[in-house]
Amino acid sequence: MKILEILLMFGMLSQTAIAASCPKTQKREVTSTQWVIKLECRTMPDHCYAASSGSYGDLNAAKRFETQSAAQAFTQTKNFTIRQSIQRIEQITETIVVCGQLNH
Repeated sequence: MKILEILLMFGMLSQTAIAASCPKTQKREVTSTQWVIKLECRTMPDHCYAASSGSYGDLNAAKRFETQSAAQAFTQTKNFTIRQSIQRIEQITETIVVCGQLNH
């Protein structure tokens, strides 16, 4: 795994930064399936997600989880202080750009 893939995986590098810094010959798209916590928010009625244990935002800001059970466990920790009602734990599929050669 290349350093750019690792940084992207941990949310430390944006898709824009990957697109700008990766040579065209090494860019590839990968489908990523993850889980997010959808909330009921008055200020953002259709697009409100838990971004951390105490904040929320749109889907771009949403904290992502590898499994549904990991998302559920996160909502049950004592550090989870969001007061908005949890609407559901939702599975999302996104296409992300990664930089690096394919491993054969």
